[in-house]
Amino acid sequence: MKNILATVSGKGGVGKSTCALGIGVALCRKGKRVLLIDLDCGLRCLDIMTDVSEDLVFDLGDVLGGRPLSDAVLPVRRCEGLYLLAAPQSTDDIDGKALSELLLSANFDYIILDLPAGMDFPFISDIADITDFLVITCGDAVSVRDSSFAADYAARFGANCRLIINKYTTRYLKGGVYGGIDDIIDRSGCRLLGLVPYDDECVGNPMGIFKTGNKKANAFSRIADRIYGYDTPLPKVKRIEKGK
Repeated sequence: MKNILATVSGKGGVGKSTCALGIGVALCRKGKRVLLIDLDCGLRCLDIMTDVSEDLVFDLGDVLGGRPLSDAVLPVRRCEGLYLLAAPQSTDDIDGKALSELLLSANFDYIILDLPAGMDFPFISDIADITDFLVITCGDAVSVRDSSFAADYAARFGANCRLIINKYTTRYLKGGVYGGIDDIIDRSGCRLLGLVPYDDECVGNPMGIFKTGNKKANAFSRIADRIYGYDTPLPKVKRIEKGK
């Protein structure tokens, strides 16, 4: 896979930013330097999730306006090798061509873009050919349908899309709320990259993403392996739910 990734979703609330952060942390634990770029302008949250909001002075808009990247990139203290570039208040501050040039020149092993929910990507045509899009969905019918719309939209620009099923639980499967894994893959139209189980430890607690050995950490580690190119099989869902 490419070393520039973007998390997208058809709707909000599916854990798109959580997946961006979790994958970034997992890649850093494998010795990589990772830059998270928050592009959810106006609704940015990665600065809070990484506990760097009080340190913010400059953001992506400043960098695209000519300020050195080093002035705006903040190290995430809880994870060595992880850095954050915060979103500006408006997408009007983002020039697609300048963003593409920044992505190609930034000196990091991986760059993860956290795009806004929905299909309003005004600069997608500028980054589609250099970016792999990670489509995040939950297992419910609305999330899956909307993930299919988002994937189709990205594909119009030639983007390669992979699927991550987040917050999955067989409890909802048995109750008819969630579909089976194969059904979700078929309806999304994307090849599966990973399955992240629902984890009570991380609900309402973004710091839980930085812990090791829990369900999400193990799932994100497998996803990071696949991004890096390893052939890492998907365990049975029940094993994933047990944190294995």
